[in-house]
Amino acid sequence: MDRNAIITQSLRDIAARALSDGKVAVVIGYERPDGATSSVPVFIRKPEDAGRLVFDDRCYGNLAVYLSRPEIRSMGRTGVVVKGCDLRAVRVLLREHVVKREDLLLIGVRCEGVGEPRLRKCAVCSVHNPDDCDIVVGEPVEGAPSDAALESEDVAAMEGKSLEERWAYWQGQLSKCIRCYACRQVCPLCYCKRCVVEKSMPQWIETSPHLRGTWPGTRCAPCT
Repeated sequence: MDRNAIITQSLRDIAARALSDGKVAVVIGYERPDGATSSVPVFIRKPEDAGRLVFDDRCYGNLAVYLSRPEIRSMGRTGVVVKGCDLRAVRVLLREHVVKREDLLLIGVRCEGVGEPRLRKCAVCSVHNPDDCDIVVGEPVEGAPSDAALESEDVAAMEGKSLEERWAYWQGQLSKCIRCYACRQVCPLCYCKRCVVEKSMPQWIETSPHLRGTWPGTRCAPCT
């Protein structure tokens, strides 16, 4: 049995037991529907449904995005599967008092990275082994970060640019924005009841896909 298969079985056992014992009302994890190319979020509320849970190299989503949702919080104590990178978002939500620690069962997964080939950000990740979780599954990932030199090269390349070159670079990046707000929908730190970009009286941010509205200085703090 490979690493992810062992993690998958552990998650199923933990979820079934936590739901059966009444420790949580729902477990948020991943499943892979038939024919799907990536694993998607799933909300398990019955012990017998725990077999739907999976963990593989297509578990891209950060499930912390659901923790601030009123419909999730109203269910009761929530179990959530978190990779080390996802745990960082949970910590911010806790620090900003969006959620309470006692309302969460954090199920950490020791993750070697996602994607095939592995995503570049996973190669420089320093939190393959999540801590501060109630339960952690999977064998420890050795040698993390596996290639921190990649990150330092990127930083050095940016720091080597002049102010004008940096300005041109970010203008080029931000000019691609079409204001679809997909970034807002998947960001676990976008938890305002009403987003500032939707306010029209007064209108704080330009709504057209133009640098006036997409420049970081005009957006909410978590996005800058």
